[in-house]
Amino acid sequence: MYTRLEFVARARHDLGKYVAFQTRCLGPQASVGDVRSALDVDLNATRSTPRQGCAAVWQNLRAGFVSTGVDPREIDAIDVAVAALATGASRLDELDGAALHALGQCAIALGDRLRGLHRRLLEESEAS
Repeated sequence: MYTRLEFVARARHDLGKYVAFQTRCLGPQASVGDVRSALDVDLNATRSTPRQGCAAVWQNLRAGFVSTGVDPREIDAIDVAVAALATGASRLDELDGAALHALGQCAIALGDRLRGLHRRLLEESEAS
């Protein structure tokens, strides 16, 4: 059984890293097509083997967050972010450049949130 810190570390890697992996690498001059392609991979193939989108990856991790006592407000915030990302992922072909950029920023923010949560839990465990 994983500890809370281990579950968060796993989520940081499996979801937080890969939900914006290609998007983070795009420069400011990236074309709309490049942004759309990066988001397609990041959001619809967050895990490549087996292929799973961000919502499925989070669903596989969520129970561990609940069972190990991660703050419910953190879980709710991740739920909201993943739902927005999954909705955007299903509509990528309809989104214009500004909407794609906003969706990419949401993916990056989710990764930052998970990294921050992991850092806080790590500091707490080192202090005790």
